[in-house]
Amino acid sequence: DEWERYDGPRVVERRRDTTGDGTADAWSLYDGQDRLTEARQDTDADGAPDVWSTLGPNGRLLRAAYDTNGSGGPDRWLNYKEDGTIASVQTDTNGDGIPDTVTVPAKR
Repeated sequence: DEWERYDGPRVVERRRDTTGDGTADAWSLYDGQDRLTEARQDTDADGAPDVWSTLGPNGRLLRAAYDTNGSGGPDRWLNYKEDGTIASVQTDTNGDGIPDTVTVPAKR
């Protein structure tokens, strides 16, 4: 199943049921130029997103956020460089929704 929400003639959100259980588990959000700006996924079948992907105007992945502890909000963020490699990883270790640690991958 698929559901769409409009702002005038433009689709601003598309929800999909990819598992066939009648509940949306994938969301796509669009800007006023019909560009995909954010994708959300429910990977644990609880009806709420636990993966959020932010895309730039060119469709490139800028940031991915994950709910790894089931709190309903992100607690781990991966920030990407223009070449698609990871620029940094941020983690919320105390559950307040704000990153406490930042890890930058070593240069190779």
